[in-house]
Amino acid sequence: MGYTLSVDIGGTKIATGILNENRMWVAEHVEKSNCATEETMYSSLLAAIYQVLNKSGLMKNQVNNLGVAIPGQVDMTEGIAIYSNNLPWRNFYLGDLLKNEFPTAVVGFEHDVRAAAVGEAEIRNFNTGLFVYVTVSTGIGASILLDGKPLKGCGMAGEIGFFPVNGGTLETSASGSAMERETAKEYGCKSLQDAFDQWNQGDSCLHAYFDKKASEIANAIFHVSALLDPARFVLGGGVINNQPNFYELVKKHYISLCHHSLHHDWHERLEPSLLKNKSGLFGAACTVLRSLEENLQP
Repeated sequence: MGYTLSVDIGGTKIATGILNENRMWVAEHVEKSNCATEETMYSSLLAAIYQVLNKSGLMKNQVNNLGVAIPGQVDMTEGIAIYSNNLPWRNFYLGDLLKNEFPTAVVGFEHDVRAAAVGEAEIRNFNTGLFVYVTVSTGIGASILLDGKPLKGCGMAGEIGFFPVNGGTLETSASGSAMERETAKEYGCKSLQDAFDQWNQGDSCLHAYFDKKASEIANAIFHVSALLDPARFVLGGGVINNQPNFYELVKKHYISLCHHSLHHDWHERLEPSLLKNKSGLFGAACTVLRSLEENLQP
């Protein structure tokens, strides 16, 4: 399969990495996103790609595969970035541009949360049964895998951020951006990290605040568990990955909901991310490699 270049595109940063044929990282790079215009965003993407190529010592014609994880609405077949809250691209023909940039590479696209789910399942060698990945980051979303393959429904499967909470939604209440906004307004925190730092140092008001948010997230994943009964349930995203105490608080509330005898092992199925901030990066690579393997099968 040769070298695979993987890209995880976000509104604040673009992560890139190169895997060898043994799926070991050769080089990695993170570039700040410039979301001013469609063109500046694409320039940021190219900068991230060529920086990681430079770190690896490879030429672009040595890249055999290119996997891209991207948020929002995307035409996965053509690689068209239709819409994302955090990106300036609108019906942006990213696939055509990247195929022109890497004419000898196989280029594949996947939604960023689905890519992260694939990465987390792959690193666990989990290829049979139901697997659910939930990200709590700038937004909140989920991806469902059945036997290693994403269940997409009509395109909106896993959008748990729309679950109703207190007259709003889970995302407008308990996402990283929502909590940062609320803690700044209510408690004068400089950032979400500042709010978590004060909580970890014993601030009782912030403890009550984060306890409530953890309960909201736990309630949402309990409902997903009740509906799907997945064999494995993984929590990731920036908020969970960077705040282990918050993850434990979510888990505590989740366990408190699993009181029926039929739920006796549900808490054992809940795990934090293993790949942390590399979930989407690894998953994007796995997605394009998997499509190649499937095409090679008779």
